Amino acid sequence: MPEKAQIEKWAKENNVEFSSYDELCKNEKVNAFLLNEVKTHGKSGGLFGFEIPTKIHVSADLFSVDNDLLTPTFKLKRNEAKNFFIKQIKDMYEGAKL
Repeated sequence: MPEKAQIEKWAKENNVEFSSYDELCKNEKVNAFLLNEVKTHGKSGGLFGFEIPTKIHVSADLFSVDNDLLTPTFKLKRNEAKNFFIKQIKDMYEGAKL
């Protein structure tokens, strides 16, 4: 989940129209911008090509204990997160050569 104020500022500066934060998180231009940021920071951080994602899913939903994605000690519940985002994961791998 991108920082709301920062991504809204970026959207306004880049003429990306939106009526809600949720809509902004689903926008293709926002997704492309964030993916480029991830790639840029990954390369400058010394990651190898296979360590840098080629697709991402941007969600306005916070990971929380309430939606069962985090434990009470705020650790990610990997299996629950996978099940929660299974459609998005499949969409990202669609057409990928594995």
